[in-house]
Amino acid sequence: MDSYGQNSRCMPSFLSGLQPAVKKLRQRYRTNNVQVDYGQPQIQAAYLLTYYPYYVQQTHHNLSLASQHHHVAHLLRQRNLQVTLLGSGPMPEAAALATYRQKLQFASSLKAISYDLNVHQWHSACQITARLMADLAPNITYKYEGHPLNLAQHHALFPAQWNIQNSQLIIIQNCLNEIYRANLGAFKQNMQFLMNNMASGSALLLSDLDYQQTSRCLQLLKQLADATPGITTVFDHGDRLLKYENSFSLPFSIRRHLLTGQNGLIPKKWIRQFSLCLLKQ
Repeated sequence: MDSYGQNSRCMPSFLSGLQPAVKKLRQRYRTNNVQVDYGQPQIQAAYLLTYYPYYVQQTHHNLSLASQHHHVAHLLRQRNLQVTLLGSGPMPEAAALATYRQKLQFASSLKAISYDLNVHQWHSACQITARLMADLAPNITYKYEGHPLNLAQHHALFPAQWNIQNSQLIIIQNCLNEIYRANLGAFKQNMQFLMNNMASGSALLLSDLDYQQTSRCLQLLKQLADATPGITTVFDHGDRLLKYENSFSLPFSIRRHLLTGQNGLIPKKWIRQFSLCLLKQ
């Protein structure tokens, strides 16, 4: 988090100026029908400072759960790993993967391919993720690319077919709620296409926060997986809420000027999520 520039003289006023945007995000995220304009610079900055770190931790937690399966543990240890991220915004999943793989203590590469409805709006944020990699995982050569894609449209994943077939890991995190509500038929069709086109030995990691639709969505995906030849379940927390304490320590400047603990600006203490991990045999 030092890369956010804590030593800048203008940082205190910048952070305090983001308080209304943080409150707006908190209000939007409390509803089941989440709608946020991430193209607004203040909203995006507030998101990166107050939510991004926790979403990194969320992915890291799910990777730890998935790696208890020996096949997933093996693919995460591969020297060269390609991951496809769907609906990933600024790609916190890539940051989590890098920190997870850093403990391997040998030089490796990570290629992250992001597909997102607002990929152009997140361009600068994805560059921030790339710059963070040098600090988070100096042993990893990181490359990324982004493509526009709307998972709420039928046949949306066809342009991503080649990358899906050549990825060892696919992650869909914190967008299931919106896509499921937007177009259930298109969502089911795209998820079936995804399962059919995953490479043998690859894993699919799905996760979203504590929304009413999340559990129903993951239970639907579990049914699709059970009916798809070659797909097995690594873990299924689609109908059981996972709750764990946030272990991320906020920088002092953010606690003093942004998440002050007053007027609803309270640092996130708990992460609550549903998740599902599938493996293609």
